Amino acid sequence: MKQSDYKRIMDQLEPDNELQNQLAQGLLEKGDTPVRWRRPLYLAASLLCVISIGYISFEARKSDYKLESVISVDHSQKEATGQVSPHAITIPKIELPKQSLEIADMVGLIVYKGNIYMQGSSSITPEAATKLRGEKLGRTKAGIDEYSGNESYVELASTIGVTDVFSVKGYDSNFRIMSYQEHEGNNYAELYERLNSITLTNGADLFEKMKLKNNITTVMAQDYDNWNNSKSTFHELKVDDRFGTFLNSLYEAIPRDHGKLYDEGIYNHGEQNQKVLFLTMADQTEITLFLFNGNYVQYPGASVFFEMEPVAFSAIWDAIP
Repeated sequence: MKQSDYKRIMDQLEPDNELQNQLAQGLLEKGDTPVRWRRPLYLAASLLCVISIGYISFEARKSDYKLESVISVDHSQKEATGQVSPHAITIPKIELPKQSLEIADMVGLIVYKGNIYMQGSSSITPEAATKLRGEKLGRTKAGIDEYSGNESYVELASTIGVTDVFSVKGYDSNFRIMSYQEHEGNNYAELYERLNSITLTNGADLFEKMKLKNNITTVMAQDYDNWNNSKSTFHELKVDDRFGTFLNSLYEAIPRDHGKLYDEGIYNHGEQNQKVLFLTMADQTEITLFLFNGNYVQYPGASVFFEMEPVAFSAIWDAIP
């Protein structure tokens, strides 16, 4: 993502002196049926973090998506032991809108058990969706659109029309759920994740939810230029001891404030500073990770960076041409 792209996005936002961070690189498209949302194309952005009320802006190829919410980062959270973790970062619960949303369109969103689950960069193949479809949690209501107020955000309200919602076998429904529908012999499924109302003290607090360890079958990588230009040029990495060391370090990585690193220019000079990993799991779910020069990793959708141990990070960074 180039700095000029950020300026263009910032110009679309309502002025707010408290604005700290920026949602970037979101590529969402509406699907071909009322309830079908196509897989995001390498969604590389996190939720827009603001100290006070602001707007979340999603940069899309065909249209812009905006969602009003309240997001902040708290650095003084206590662990279960009662001791303050010096590295803990809390991504608070997304508050429901307090007034109508006068916006043209919205991101894929489901309200489940009072929490907002959003479509991010994790994806699932139709074949895998059939096997991983768990307990039916309900059926969405087509109640949220650009004019919705707080009263519309009831249980299972959504922006994706009417479709069935299931748990995903092997994953906690407090983190991940799945929309699923069969139509004319085809099935359509998307993953939705709750990446808010969580406290992260290390990488494991997030990545263990995805069951990354001992579960990855294929790792494909791209440099920034190939990713940015949507080229089908990938470099395959071996899932070997070197990558195992990378994962161990990722689990131990320290969470860092997204807003601070954005202000310091972490997204600048993407061709030198960013690379992308595409992980295929044994159950055929797919995960995207962004690597940033300086030993940082970001999972798109989570407004936080993880700082890794330099040797483990560099071993994978240097292996990507």
